[in-house]
Amino acid sequence: MPQIRIYPQLAWIQHWLSAGLEAMEAPLAEHPASGVYCHGDRPIIADICLVTQVTPAMTFHLSLDPYPRVMRLYNTCMAIAGFADAHPSKQPDAE
Repeated sequence: MPQIRIYPQLAWIQHWLSAGLEAMEAPLAEHPASGVYCHGDRPIIADICLVTQVTPAMTFHLSLDPYPRVMRLYNTCMAIAGFADAHPSKQPDAE
């Protein structure tokens, strides 16, 4: 993998994305209703929010290893056509 130079702006973005992911990871571990999705066996708005937090984290090269529950849910969501088709890389203006 190529070496990525960390610019001050990138560090700032990664910091806040990490804060958001940390705020999601802990409750997922503690909440008994966390199941296939954030809350139960069907995707809800929380799953949409989770995906929209992970997607830029990937774009800005944030290590996602500290967030195994978040990533499990992200991968589950991305297996759904509606989530996958909405990914920014699949939009007409994606470069």
